[in-house]
Amino acid sequence: MKDETKAFVVYKGIDLSDNKRKIEVRPFDDELSYLQGLVGGYIEHYIISDELDYKFIDMWIDEEGKLKDGLTPTFALLHDHDLYDVIFGNCVFSKYDLDGNTLGLTPDEVSQVIKFLNDCDVVGLIKKDGSTVPALAVNK
Repeated sequence: MKDETKAFVVYKGIDLSDNKRKIEVRPFDDELSYLQGLVGGYIEHYIISDELDYKFIDMWIDEEGKLKDGLTPTFALLHDHDLYDVIFGNCVFSKYDLDGNTLGLTPDEVSQVIKFLNDCDVVGLIKKDGSTVPALAVNK
């Protein structure tokens, strides 16, 4: 069911032409197919940071993102500044309740997610061919 007062935040990575973060705000819709369309495949739930989790904000990713050709890294996940995982493809931020339901974000929560994304440092990940691609660094 579409709810125009609530939203998803979709993070699509960094535009290589100008190094700006590609962030979209989309209307909330609780249909599975809608969320799958936003991530580009089968969804997988992910808690990206304690800062957002404390606010009941989580993230959805393409569970096969690492296996698909052509997807670029969006997040470099660090633990004590050591790389432990990389997320590829679109990431969708939403809210959840204690029953595990996915909910839309309020305008204030949308602003919090966008601030979180803009506050993340950009790091360069080196590909097999020696080129570097940017990703947002999140230290857990």
